[in-house]
Amino acid sequence: MRKCSKSYFLSLFVALRIVSRTCKLSFYCVAETSRTTSFSPALPSLLHCTRLLQAVCRMPRDVPSGSFNDIDSPVSLADVKELWDAWEIHCLILVSLFLQVFLFLMAPMRRRTTSLFLRTSLWLAYLSADAVAIFVLGHLAVHASKPRHQLMYFWAPFVLIHLGGQDTITAFSRQDNELWRRHLLSLLTQVGVAGYVVGKASWPDSRLKAAMVLLFISGCFKYAERTYCLYYSSPAVIKLCAQEDLPKELGVLSRFIKKDIGGTSKEFRRSLTGNSSIPAEMGKKSHVPNGASKESEAQRYRRRKGRDIPSRDTATAFMKEVLDHLSKCDIWDFHLRPSDIISLDAPPNGMERIIAADELSGLLQKFLSNAGRYRAYDYVGLKMANCYIRLYTKGVLRKLLSIFYTETIPASVKDVSVLGAAFIFLISSPLLLYPLFQYFSTPVALVLFMVAEKGDQHDTSQVDIKVSYILLVGAVLLDVFSAILFLFSELNLELPRCLFHVANYILPACSKRQWSEELAQYSMIKRHTVQLQYVTGMASIKQWIGRRLGRWGVGLLDLTGIPITKPIKEFILDSLVLHGIRQEWHVASSRGLLAVQNWMNGHQDPVFTRTREALEKIISNGADFPTSVLIWHIATDICYYFEDHAISNYKRMKKYKEVSRELSNYIMYLVFKCGMKLTTNSQLLHDKAHDEIEDILYHPQHFWQDEKEAVMTIFEAEKTESFFKPRRQKEQNRSIVEIEKQKELVNEGNNLGKNHVQKLLQGAQEYDSPVLPRACKMAQGLININDQADRWGLIAAVWSEMLYYIAPRCGCAFHYEHLSTGGEFATHVLLLMRVLGPFLPTPDA
Repeated sequence: MRKCSKSYFLSLFVALRIVSRTCKLSFYCVAETSRTTSFSPALPSLLHCTRLLQAVCRMPRDVPSGSFNDIDSPVSLADVKELWDAWEIHCLILVSLFLQVFLFLMAPMRRRTTSLFLRTSLWLAYLSADAVAIFVLGHLAVHASKPRHQLMYFWAPFVLIHLGGQDTITAFSRQDNELWRRHLLSLLTQVGVAGYVVGKASWPDSRLKAAMVLLFISGCFKYAERTYCLYYSSPAVIKLCAQEDLPKELGVLSRFIKKDIGGTSKEFRRSLTGNSSIPAEMGKKSHVPNGASKESEAQRYRRRKGRDIPSRDTATAFMKEVLDHLSKCDIWDFHLRPSDIISLDAPPNGMERIIAADELSGLLQKFLSNAGRYRAYDYVGLKMANCYIRLYTKGVLRKLLSIFYTETIPASVKDVSVLGAAFIFLISSPLLLYPLFQYFSTPVALVLFMVAEKGDQHDTSQVDIKVSYILLVGAVLLDVFSAILFLFSELNLELPRCLFHVANYILPACSKRQWSEELAQYSMIKRHTVQLQYVTGMASIKQWIGRRLGRWGVGLLDLTGIPITKPIKEFILDSLVLHGIRQEWHVASSRGLLAVQNWMNGHQDPVFTRTREALEKIISNGADFPTSVLIWHIATDICYYFEDHAISNYKRMKKYKEVSRELSNYIMYLVFKCGMKLTTNSQLLHDKAHDEIEDILYHPQHFWQDEKEAVMTIFEAEKTESFFKPRRQKEQNRSIVEIEKQKELVNEGNNLGKNHVQKLLQGAQEYDSPVLPRACKMAQGLININDQADRWGLIAAVWSEMLYYIAPRCGCAFHYEHLSTGGEFATHVLLLMRVLGPFLPTPDA
C-alpha cells in the first residue's frame, strides 16, 4: 500500500512539473510577442496561475528573464487575493452550473441505491447549490458594474434558473418539503435582488435586453415551480388531501352495510373513482378501436357517472380484473397516484376489497396458481417510483399540467357552444402557452445573444462572453433533457406502448429496477464478532475503525446490506395469498401467534409434547412486540447454527432457513435501528441483552472471529447457567421485594386501579427478566422439532407474520423518508397487502 501511494504521488508530482514548465514557457513566448502587440488583460491573472503552480511544485525557475521578471517573483497572499478577485465570479457561476448538472444526472439514482457516498455527495451538492447561487447574485448586485464586465448583468437570470433547481430533484428529504415557507421567502427576496440587477443593466442593443428579460421571466417561473412542488409535497398538504377523501369512502361503506347485498351490479360514484388504490380506468387499453372489445362490468361502472353504491358482484368483478392485470404486469392500464401509505399513519383498506372480502378466497386461489403472480412486485415498484416522483421532483407539476391539457379542457368544452369554448380557451391560454414559453425561452435567448452586439474586445471581456455562452448552452441542454426524461418517465403513462418499448432499451434502469432491492441486516451477536471477510469501499473503513476501537467500535459493524433474493419475494407473496385464501384477514395483528397456533393444531402427537409446551409459553408470555422480536431473533440464530442431521426435504429446508435468517435480521433493523414500535423499556432490554452477550463473549485478549462459535457458546452457557445464575438471582430477589411492596398498594385500590398497577408490575417484571435465557429456551423448544423442514417452515411463517404486522405500523414518515434512500421492502409488503385484499389492520389495532 505504501509503495503504491509513493508511486502515485511521485507520478502526480512529475505531471505537475511538466504542466508548470509548459505553461511557463508558453507564457514567456506570449510575453515576448506582446512587446509589439496589444497586451491581453487576462495575461496577468494567467501569470499568477503559473506562479502558484510553481510554488506547489517548487520547480527551478529556468525561463530566461528579461521581459517579465515578475514571473519569477515569489507568490504572496496579495497575489492570491488578486487572482481570486479577478476570477471569483466566473468560477462561482460555473460551479453553480456544474452543481445543477450534477444534481440533474445523479439525483434519479438515489432511489435505486443505498450508497452512503452518493447520498452524502447529493446532500452536499443540494445544500451548496443554493448557497453558491445566492452568493453569486449578491456579488453581481454589488460588483457587476466594473469596467469591461458589464456583461455580468446578463448572468443574474441564470442564478434564478439555478435556484429553481432541476426537474429530477426539488427536495432532498421530507424535511425540505416541510420548509416550503422558507423557500417562498427566498423566492421573493432573490427575485427582488435579481430584478434590481437586471434593472441596472444598460446596453445599446435591444436584442441583448430581450434575451435577458426572457431568461429572467423563465427563472422566476422555475423558482416558483420549485416552491409550489415543495408546498404540494409537504406532509401537511398530503395528509389534508387524504383526510378529505377518507370520509367519502367511509360514507359509501356505511350505506353499503345498510343496503341489501347481492343485487344487480351498481356503479361507483364518480367522485370516488380517483380515490381507490387501483386505477380509475381499469382495463382500458391505449388506442383501442371502437367496438374492438366488449366493455367489462368493472370498466363500465368506473366510466359511467352513476352515484349508486357498488354491489358485491361489482366489487368482485373489479377485484378479478385487478388480479388479472397484476399477474400480467399490464402496468399501462394503471392510473397511478400516491397511495395512502404516505399520507396516513394507519392506511385504510380499499373499499372494493372490503365489499368483496367473502368472494376473494376463490379469486386468490386462481391468482396463486398463476405463474405470473410474482410480477405484482413490478407494479409495486412502479407505484413506489410514482410516489417518489410525486414527493421529490417536479414531475407532479408536469403531470398536473398534462391532466389539465388532456382531460380538464376537453371535458369543459365538450357540451358548450362555440362561443363558450372560445371563452374557455381564452381564459386557459396562459396555461396553454406556459410549456411553450418554458422550453423555448432559453433557446430564443441563445439566438438573440448570438446575433446581439456585445461590444469589441476593448469594451467587453471575451472571457465574460464565453462564460455567457456556456451558461446559455448548459441551460438549453438541461431543459431539453428534462423534457425527454419526463416523456419517458414512469409518471406519464398515456404514451403509446411502442414508446415504452423504446424506453426499455434507452433507459433500462428506469423500467427494470425501481428501487435498491436490498435488505438491511442487523444481527445482535454478529456485532460482537470481528469479521474477517475482505471488503472494499466505505465498509472497509468502517471495519478498520471498528477493529481498532475494540469493544467500543462494535456499533460501526452493526448494519450490513444484502441483495433481496427471489425466495424471499416468493415466500412473502405466497404466504400473504394463502392467508387470504383462508380468509385470515387479521394476519397483520397476529405477530406470529397465528403461525404457532396453526402448527400446534397440526401436530397433536405426543411426540411434540415438549415442543407444544414451549410454544404455549410463547403464546401466553404477553411480551410486547420489540421484546418478542428480540427473543425470536436470538432463537433463530441459535437454530441457524445448530447442527442437525435429520433432514427430510433439504431444498425446502434450505429455502426456509435462509428466508428466516434474512427476515429476522431485517425486522431487527426496522425495530431497533429505525425505531418502529420501539419503546423505552424495549430499548433497555435490548441494551441489557448486549451486556449479557458481552459477559459471555468478551475477553481482553481474544475477539470472537466466528459467528457460529459465538452463538453456540451463548447457547451452551445457558445450558450450564454458569453465566446467568448470579445476575438472575440478584434480579429475582430485587423483583420479589418490589412486587411485594406494590401488592400492598394493589389491595388498597379498586378493580380498575388494580388492573392498571398489575400492568405496570408486569412491565417492571418484564424488564427484570433476562432476554438470553428466554431466547435459549425457545430455541431448545424449536430444536426439539426433529424435522428441519418443518421447524424452519414454522420459523419462517412467524417472521412473515411479524413483517405483515410491522409494515402497516411503520408510519407514513418512515415510508416517505425511505423513498429517497433506496426504498424499503416493508413498503412493498404494505402495498401488496393493500392491493390483494383487506389485510391492513383496523384503526384501533
